[in-house]
Amino acid sequence: MEIADLVFVNAKVITMDENDTMASAIAIKGERIISVGSESKVKQFVGKGTKVVNLEGKVVLPGFIDTHVHFLLTGLGLIRGIDLWEVRSINEILDKISAFKEKIPKGELIRGYRLDESRIRERRFPTRWELDKVAPEHYIVITNVEGHSCTVNTKTLEYLNFPKNAKGVDRDPVTDEPTGVLRDPAVFSAHHLLDVLDSDVTCIKALKAAADKAVSVGLTTIHALEWARGFNLLLKHRESLPVRIKLYAVAETPKEVDDIIGMQKPEIGVKIITDGAFGAHTAALFEPYSDNPSTKGTLIYTDEELNKMVMKAHKAGLQLALHAVGEAAIEQVLNVYEKALKVYPKSNHRHRIEHFELPTQDQIKRVAKLGVTLAMQPQHLCLFNYKEFIGDRVKKAHPYKLIQENNILVAGGSDSPVALMDPLFCVHCLVNMPEPDQRVSIREALRINTINGAKMGFEEHVKGTIEAGKLADLVVISDDPYSVEPEKIKDIKVLMTIVGGKIVYTSPEKL
Repeated sequence: MEIADLVFVNAKVITMDENDTMASAIAIKGERIISVGSESKVKQFVGKGTKVVNLEGKVVLPGFIDTHVHFLLTGLGLIRGIDLWEVRSINEILDKISAFKEKIPKGELIRGYRLDESRIRERRFPTRWELDKVAPEHYIVITNVEGHSCTVNTKTLEYLNFPKNAKGVDRDPVTDEPTGVLRDPAVFSAHHLLDVLDSDVTCIKALKAAADKAVSVGLTTIHALEWARGFNLLLKHRESLPVRIKLYAVAETPKEVDDIIGMQKPEIGVKIITDGAFGAHTAALFEPYSDNPSTKGTLIYTDEELNKMVMKAHKAGLQLALHAVGEAAIEQVLNVYEKALKVYPKSNHRHRIEHFELPTQDQIKRVAKLGVTLAMQPQHLCLFNYKEFIGDRVKKAHPYKLIQENNILVAGGSDSPVALMDPLFCVHCLVNMPEPDQRVSIREALRINTINGAKMGFEEHVKGTIEAGKLADLVVISDDPYSVEPEKIKDIKVLMTIVGGKIVYTSPEKL
């Protein structure tokens, strides 16, 4: 008989296995679960040296999985960024920058994030000239909450040195001078160039801060979608972090796809961004925006350009994760996936669409037929005022029930730092969506944030449920999601997080 290193007793264990088995105890040896069941069954594994933890009736779930995080940006925001979600005027933004700049040496980068300009009095970004008044000797970048537009000060704009005809650089209609506001695709070029302004020491500290935040909310696995700087640092340092990291490298050109293929690491995925976001009016739609009828958004690539990159990665056996928010982008992505699968058939590819926010019913059926998986962010519909941009079409956004009825694998994520890493809030949003077709059951909401994420990462054999032989990745929470009022799911607390049999987070609150 094996002797366990760690045993949990007096628990309410929601295993999330195929039979929805419930248990009251778990035995762990090393990184793995060796027994799940009754206390009498599990206590057979208790011996000298076994740590026994009485959970006093608290709930244990499989560790949560967030399938869409920009990990380095999340960490940089935590250690040296200004969260602008609550600001309501440009003066508030400027006051926050003025106070924050005292913490950052001159000549270094100040980051503001989660700015929703539709929620502030002026309903616009501050211009570079306004930013210059409070911190002219720092680099400044203030990013919209959706991440697809930003504003910079003059020092930063000069550093970026965009050519005059660069797409996505806003210009004053009278003077033709750049205002400092950048949108797709210029916003991503800006982030690439600004990455080097943070030292490796700062970035490593940021990764550790993001990891600590992740385990504090019950996350045991993160799917990190990273540009070159974050990707390379995580590739080198992820084993030292308390949370598991599955990596997806962002590619913007065929050469970058070739570089990823050349690494010969088939477990690494490839992310490609095909459109923007609703708030920036760059998500590609079939019909014009409700608040700006002059545009239907932007497709970043031609069909030929996108097909070339997708075909390379698919042929090489890499999993693809294509960002597509609006139905026009979703249509392009499905066409490209369909073509790649016709040329190089593969039954278990699990290629992804990131976001999938405004699909048609026909597109949902095509997703099911192609075996495509969906990495979606339920928080977005709860937090952001999409109706302002797409009108009544918002009722058709995020149709989780319809997706579920078509037996499509959908997994949850935050898109942090766009929304905060918070899987219990993700569960809450899925259960409490405004439209009936956007809601799922508590069971399905939990699966979307546990086993479905494991399946999306080809890891269901080692994680996502609480079963003997699987990794001991667990979360202990204060209340049973099945028992509390649906509107109170968001108030459930994470009390303990276990990764590979190690307790990596304990709440200051008592069990």
